[in-house]
Amino acid sequence: VIGNLLDNSIEATTNSDEKEVLMELFYQDEQLEMVVTDTGEGMVDGMVEDIFTKGYSSKGDGRGYGLFLVKESLRNLNGNLHVESKVGSGTTMIVQASYKEGKKGD
Repeated sequence: VIGNLLDNSIEATTNSDEKEVLMELFYQDEQLEMVVTDTGEGMVDGMVEDIFTKGYSSKGDGRGYGLFLVKESLRNLNGNLHVESKVGSGTTMIVQASYKEGKKGD
């Protein structure tokens, strides 16, 4: 999850004058939150829904599996992902997942 979101953010800044990617991790009350922000081109509203579709990519053929797998991984972890993006202003992806340590023997 972390690797894919960072890779996508780095790639999103390729054509931007300002190239900045920020990742923040927070953990409190058994809740993990990861925020990845970039200064890339941003996305139009309809595109945000499409980026999690298996095989969808704005970057060419043979791509479009990373964010699909991120969403599937988070579903298996009972987590969620929220995207905030605006054309010309970059993108922020917020991941939240609960973590509870198992008891010894679990």
